[in-house]
Amino acid sequence: MKIYVRFIVVSLAVLTLTFCVSMRVSHPAYMSARGNLNAARVMIAKTPENRARTIDTREAVFQIDGAIGEIDYLVPDPAATDKIQLAADSRLDTSQTLNRVIDLLSTARMEVSTEETSYYAKTLQGNTLTHIDSAIRAMRRELLE
Repeated sequence: MKIYVRFIVVSLAVLTLTFCVSMRVSHPAYMSARGNLNAARVMIAKTPENRARTIDTREAVFQIDGAIGEIDYLVPDPAATDKIQLAADSRLDTSQTLNRVIDLLSTARMEVSTEETSYYAKTLQGNTLTHIDSAIRAMRRELLE
């Protein structure tokens, strides 16, 4: 009897691991979206010293980090998209930078909005879209100030 229980437990563990690995490999659009989210976060982080980070900017960074955290469950190698180095572009003024960040967030949202078949992926997709939408709203509020 104990052998059968062990066999069932091991079989379920292998099936669960196989499911998780197959979920992680099948989402190349999420890797691209994660890269855009990283780029947007870096652009916000590299603001000029003369412009203070407002509550809306901090909220956007928090939401971007949340979206990146959700995507990490589906991206097989997050270290591959972390190698983004953006220099602070002194030619862009604040509104241009914020508009560029909103464009990056909108592109990431479009990439994440693909049709999902599994409940697990749909849940992560919904959480990611909520974070991205909140970040876009925060950046738009910042732009209006």
